Amino acid sequence: MDDIFMKNFYQMCLETGIVEQLVKKGYMTDSHTISGKGFQQLVKGLKNSKEPPAEDLTWVENYRKLFSKDSCGIPGKMDDLYSVKAKMQRFIMQFNYSEEIIMKAATQYVKEHRNSPYITGAGYLIFKATENRSEERSLLAGLCEEMTMTNNELPKGFSRDA
Repeated sequence: MDDIFMKNFYQMCLETGIVEQLVKKGYMTDSHTISGKGFQQLVKGLKNSKEPPAEDLTWVENYRKLFSKDSCGIPGKMDDLYSVKAKMQRFIMQFNYSEEIIMKAATQYVKEHRNSPYITGAGYLIFKATENRSEERSLLAGLCEEMTMTNNELPKGFSRDA
C-alpha cells in the first residue's frame, strides 16, 4: 500500500477514536505500538487467512523440534508451527539475530533445562506476555545477547528463570 493511503488511514483512525479504543481495550500500548494482546489477535486473523508468514522460516521446524518430548523430556512444549513462525518472524525483525545464534541459544537452553517441568515452550521462549499482559518479554533475546557477548557459548551451568 502506498504511504499516503496508510498515513490517511492512520489519521482517520486517530480522528474517529479507533486508536484510543484499541489502547483502552489493551490491543495497543500507546497510539503507535501494538501490544501482546493485539499481536495475538492479529496472529489469530492471519491463522484464519491460511497464509504462512512471508519470510522463509523453514528452519523454525528444527527450532520447534528442540522442544519435542524426545529432546526436552517434557511433552507439550513444541507449540503450534504457525504461531512459532509468526513469533519468530517478529523476533527477527525486532532483534535481528541470525538463525545460527538463535538455534545455539535455544539448544543450550533446552540442554540446561532438560526434564525440568518449568522449561519454557518454543513460543514462550521467543515472546511471553508479562503478568499484567500489557507488555511482553523475550527470554530468547536475552539468551542470544548472552551468546553474542560470550563468543557463541552460554556460560557453563547457565540458567534463567523461564
